Amino acid sequence: MKLLGKYGSTLSISRKLSCLALLLYLCVSVATSQEHHGRTKGEVSSQTQTVQDGGCAYTFIVPQESMPRHSHGSTSDLYEISDKLTNIQENIQQLQASLHLESTITVDKINEPQVYPQDCHHAYQLNGSHLVEGVHFIQPEDYPEPFPVYCEVKDDGVWTVIQRRQDGSVVFNNEWMTYKFGFGFVSGEHWLGNEKIFYLLRRGRYKLRVDIQDWENNTAYAEYDFFQIGNEDSKYTLLVGEYSGTAGDPFSYHNGKKFSTKDQDNDLGTGACCACAYNGGWWYGNCIESNLNGIYFKGGAYSGSYSNGVEWYTWRGESFYSHMTTVMKVLHVHQC
Repeated sequence: MKLLGKYGSTLSISRKLSCLALLLYLCVSVATSQEHHGRTKGEVSSQTQTVQDGGCAYTFIVPQESMPRHSHGSTSDLYEISDKLTNIQENIQQLQASLHLESTITVDKINEPQVYPQDCHHAYQLNGSHLVEGVHFIQPEDYPEPFPVYCEVKDDGVWTVIQRRQDGSVVFNNEWMTYKFGFGFVSGEHWLGNEKIFYLLRRGRYKLRVDIQDWENNTAYAEYDFFQIGNEDSKYTLLVGEYSGTAGDPFSYHNGKKFSTKDQDNDLGTGACCACAYNGGWWYGNCIESNLNGIYFKGGAYSGSYSNGVEWYTWRGESFYSHMTTVMKVLHVHQC
């Protein structure tokens, strides 16, 4: 059993108890030596003394006599007691700071690793069919470490968010390795990461939902009854199922396409780099019918050589319109 410190460092309980015993012994010794000087004493001032004990090193406050406050009487006794209590309190505070102790001490059970849910739906199940919407840690099977995701709790299930655009605060025109491991903040704009998405979707059958909002606050959605991507060797090839919804279906055009970024061109175009022209990582063909990772143009309509905004062509029936918010999220349907 180990005691966890504020900064993640650990000391054995026996070491900390021995250090605490050293402090108490010093405090008692100081109090005893003061009694030997008689009940009438001088002014108490402070002097420091450093004590070494194995892995512990502390500087204690040691009371010293100076000019008398009173030559006799009960008032001096009260001053003496007050000074001793103050010194003891200061020593204890130094000990707490040196050991990095907090008011609440966490006990770590050795050989009992934390069990993380594999997605937000699994977190909901592990928590007795209850989950507060927000950021939670998950760890899909075989993924090397837990990572945070945003869990959306809806009437039809608990969704795991893999992408969000909402204010243009995060740059999405990034390179392959950045898209591989993810970027942004899961409570705001972000791309979860292709590697994380791949391991997440391996657990079973998932469906995808895309929620879109335009700058007039109209909303629409597209849902696909199956969603999966391949591993990195396949360039995270996209597989999507049957569409339903109100936003139209430009995403099916990208089915079977490889993921591309500005430094890794895997599109079907000849000569042109779609990711370079449309300013974001996506499953490009020749080149896009949708691209939710394009440039965040505020206000909706924009102009340029390419329709490189946050695009979902079929909803408004126009290109060169960049949507205000988008959310891509997945829901576990059943185990494979």
